[in-house]
Amino acid sequence: MALDGSTVVGSCLNTPLTRDDVFSYDETASNLYEDKAMFHIELLCKLVHKELDLFTKLNVNQMFEIGWLSVEPSYGGKGLATRLVRNSLELGAQNNFEFAKVDCTGPASAAASKKAGMQEVIKLSYDDYKIDGNIVFKKTPNRASHLTVLVCRLQNSHPYVLPTIQS
Repeated sequence: MALDGSTVVGSCLNTPLTRDDVFSYDETASNLYEDKAMFHIELLCKLVHKELDLFTKLNVNQMFEIGWLSVEPSYGGKGLATRLVRNSLELGAQNNFEFAKVDCTGPASAAASKKAGMQEVIKLSYDDYKIDGNIVFKKTPNRASHLTVLVCRLQNSHPYVLPTIQS
């Protein structure tokens, strides 16, 4: 969490992600979400990760997931998002995770994650995500165009981020 005095100006929620979290995800759980867009974002991420199968490629059963990176718009462009990602990666490394990954739903979080040392493994156009032949995320002037997944290898000392695998 990033504070300006007592005001929260940025946050990043992180969690362990296991193979079971991805491969046992209930794609019919939309009734758990009041916001159907959030359900579709999570579903898209799980479908992408089933196809990518980073767990097999990286030979791990869990990794550190950086999630829900958010910065107050008036604080944007000052490197705060990159610092939040770097701090998160350091936390993951100190908790003995070998790899970290992030699903970026917009260009700002993808840029911050790249600046923090993560490597892009896939970039998927939202126009390619369809249900029953219909594009789920309709184009609007402010809509991001891609989901970008980034990964890095972690180590428990500075620098905490190392290059991942060669693609």
